[in-house]
Amino acid sequence: MAGFGGSSWPGPARQAASADGPVTGHNRWVSGAVLPDDVMRVLVSDATIRRVELTESRARGAATALSDLDFTVTTAEFDAVRDALPLLTASLRPVVAQWERLSRNCCYMMILGDPAKVDLLFDWPHPVAVAGDFLDADAD
Repeated sequence: MAGFGGSSWPGPARQAASADGPVTGHNRWVSGAVLPDDVMRVLVSDATIRRVELTESRARGAATALSDLDFTVTTAEFDAVRDALPLLTASLRPVVAQWERLSRNCCYMMILGDPAKVDLLFDWPHPVAVAGDFLDADAD
């Protein structure tokens, strides 16, 4: 692989989008903010992305006002998706976007101007090996 350059959300317990079908559900979590549906629609517009699913605290209904939006992204063509993400997500107008450097698997992080933090989680190993004891260390 190449290198890497308000309030709780009141939606259904699990939201998913795939290249096979539309995104459904009422997902407004902050008035005027980017919606989870917006993120999913942008991502599944790429033919190499098979599925996008809202996960973690928002999917469980346990989100707080400070919770981010976590999405699991499924693709068989990670390299193509990785290269396309900056242009693909440009319509979301991220203030900052970068690849997580310390995770075991690839994660594309964006801060949107709403403000909202979005993590796109991939089941692809991170290309840079990080010592396991570093990631598992307890914070004191």
